[in-house]
Amino acid sequence: MSRQHTSDNDTPPFSSKFTEGERPASAHVSAHHESPSSTHGPLTELALARSLANVDVRPDFEHEPKDFQPFDEDADSSSADNRDLEKDHSYRDSAGSSSLAPTAKAYDPTQLLELPPQRGPRLYRDFRWRFFTVYRKIYTVVFLLNLLWGVVGFYFAGFGDSVYDSGKLASDSVASAVAVNVMVGIAVRNEHVINILFSTFIATPHWTPLWLRRSCAMIYSYGGFHSGCTTASAAWYAIYTGVAIREYTSGRQPSPVFVILSSILLSLFVGIIILALPNLRQKYHNHFEGMHRFAGWTVLGIFWAQLISSAILGGRMMNKAPGIVLITSSAFWFLTTATLFVIYPWARLRKYPIEVDSLSNHAIRIHFAFGRPALCSAIRIADRPLVENHSFATIPRQDGKPGFSVVISSAGDWTRRVISTPPRSLYVRSGPNQGMAAVTRLFSPVVLIATGSGIGPCLGFFVGRPGHDVRVIWSTKNPLSTYGPAVLDMVTAADPHARIIDTDKTGRPDIVKLAYTAYREAGAEAVCIVSNKKVVDMVVFEMESRGVPAYGPIWDS
Repeated sequence: MSRQHTSDNDTPPFSSKFTEGERPASAHVSAHHESPSSTHGPLTELALARSLANVDVRPDFEHEPKDFQPFDEDADSSSADNRDLEKDHSYRDSAGSSSLAPTAKAYDPTQLLELPPQRGPRLYRDFRWRFFTVYRKIYTVVFLLNLLWGVVGFYFAGFGDSVYDSGKLASDSVASAVAVNVMVGIAVRNEHVINILFSTFIATPHWTPLWLRRSCAMIYSYGGFHSGCTTASAAWYAIYTGVAIREYTSGRQPSPVFVILSSILLSLFVGIIILALPNLRQKYHNHFEGMHRFAGWTVLGIFWAQLISSAILGGRMMNKAPGIVLITSSAFWFLTTATLFVIYPWARLRKYPIEVDSLSNHAIRIHFAFGRPALCSAIRIADRPLVENHSFATIPRQDGKPGFSVVISSAGDWTRRVISTPPRSLYVRSGPNQGMAAVTRLFSPVVLIATGSGIGPCLGFFVGRPGHDVRVIWSTKNPLSTYGPAVLDMVTAADPHARIIDTDKTGRPDIVKLAYTAYREAGAEAVCIVSNKKVVDMVVFEMESRGVPAYGPIWDS
């Protein structure tokens, strides 16, 4: 179903702030052609949508990485050596012709500031800013807390005693440890929990100390709780299995059902964790997604079977009703909460009619007529929700009416199929959740860097915070011909001094020096970047190791 926009009263979700001849003369652009503002005139919503044909506005941080495509300008850049990247602080753009209009001087590397020395020896820098990230710090803290819990439990609370709590099975206490970790690991992925965390932390006012806002900005590393609790629950379950085997072999537990179920469940736990390792997850993502979903549901089902069986056996041993034994177990309440968190997003699964603008043979724009997504949030959509769900950044309407849109560009089998045969409706699972770009709000002024189609996730911030003091650096090939004048207008509306670099004209920009120069010249409080993993890791490392607060998407969860 395609639609045409003909009414002048139909306010587009993206409306250009600049009419003919009004593009700010101070915007830095590195090309030498006619100004688009003087040639294209006012933009309709459909024209704007067509200009977004190649903009991938998917979320910058999302726990379903299959749907997150690196914002690479060059397909070969993923094979670049990290050491080479660190040496020249740049990424390479390949081919294509530019048609970007000039509004100021071209990119001039001689005008960039020299970088100050990095802090500390190389080993210290690599450990602090490359390896021991906030995500891994959270993971480590969660695991150490569980280790402390285990030491205290086994040495002082009798977790492993052969005679425990008037005949109650020793494995029940270990089961509670498993259940609470499973509950926290699942809960931290719920969109309401995520949005509450983001809303709380990014609401920190600008008058508070910078060190406090820097700490609050790391909220997007919350995935460390998920992976930490999941790993800890697997470790606890390995202990649970050992205790269950001991109880069976000693005769305290007459049925082998616990040993059989425990062995199956532990195998599923191990399989989930192995496929969740970053390299394997990226290489075998379809298998990871299926394993994570269906094996996860199976784990909950088996755990429930064990808990109920334990209540029945415990009731016989203690001469109590199994129901009383069950509801007095802390594991029951933890597992109930975890199960509700799993059911909740699927209970909210709805099939919504959509309106589709066919932008080209490789992109469409889908409009939904419900909801008002929060700043820099993403939504999960699907035509076969049990098989695969895809996350895309939402573009809110500017007229205040309910609704939003997403742009889908060709990036895989699913997107190609949807683009070639647009559906009349799509499933939306649960609600939108906020991502990394939302932390940009904590800093003012702030330098916001995008490479290639990484500008897409930034558009929601420009729409949601039109008056925010932001300095934009956008490096891409053929900005005008690839993304259209509307996107350029949005960028310069957010920052009249935006530096838009056509890499076909300038070659490889020194992205690190660009970031540092903008940071110093603007007197900014932080640098945020949306790009591919190698560029994000490089810029964040080079900035942080020089005392500059820097943030970018992570791919660890």
